[in-house]
Amino acid sequence: MERILDVVRESAAREGITRVRTVALVVGPRSGAMPEALRFAFEVLAGTAGPGGTQTAAGPPATDSAAIESPGPPGRSGAGRGPAGLFAEAVLLIDVPPIRARCRRCGTRYGEGDENGPDWAFTCPACGSSGPEFLSGNELRLDYYEGD
Repeated sequence: MERILDVVRESAAREGITRVRTVALVVGPRSGAMPEALRFAFEVLAGTAGPGGTQTAAGPPATDSAAIESPGPPGRSGAGRGPAGLFAEAVLLIDVPPIRARCRRCGTRYGEGDENGPDWAFTCPACGSSGPEFLSGNELRLDYYEGD
């Protein structure tokens, strides 16, 4: 998370942005990253945690994924001043895309939420072959940030 915030800081400085409102990440279930741990790191490193803690709300799915919001406490000031000021009122959004795979033998595409089988598996529901090529679910990246 520290490197992600560094990237946003560098970009914001180049663009003349003094207050970041939103930081959006894509975190695939197979990435090895835990959304709750990323949220905690964001709160600590960005300085958005306060005496009242944070609130979490599940947003509507965006392209078949769940969004997780971590707003900073209301009424915080000092955005743009000091190392954490840039992020003082920032919200972290985490998009968790579904796991999707393609069978290397027969080319069948399958994954989470499919009607014809389990949520997802390492074996192809069409031919039983194992060792699929994963098309999504491994992502861990900064998608975008917004500020003024």
